[in-house]
Amino acid sequence: MKKMMKVMLIGLLTLVFTSCGTMMSRRTELVTVNSNVDTKVKLYLNYQPMGNSNAIYVASTGWRKDILMAENTDTGEKVMVPLDYGFNGWFSGSIFLPFGVIVDLVTGSVTDLGQTNYYVNFSEEVKK
Repeated sequence: MKKMMKVMLIGLLTLVFTSCGTMMSRRTELVTVNSNVDTKVKLYLNYQPMGNSNAIYVASTGWRKDILMAENTDTGEKVMVPLDYGFNGWFSGSIFLPFGVIVDLVTGSVTDLGQTNYYVNFSEEVKK
């Protein structure tokens, strides 16, 4: 009987201190960037270099507006794109859990990346 009570207590505590948004959504999303130039594009996230590729992993915080910047390596032209955040539907389930809302707010799981594919258009006159 004591063993059953321990299992139930652990299950209840796990349920109380968890949240739907944090458990059910990914913390990182793969963001792909396509452009109108044939050369490699250097990507920055919040002004921090992320490499020369067309895809990066973004850790969604939801609390700040993340800025994606693409730089044409041939011309040095930079284009900034704010990342698009949307409401995380899994957060709705946290309303029924006592500390779930708090956990989702602290971890930033109230929002998630709404769009993961971006197109960067470098100006034509700079390419010439």
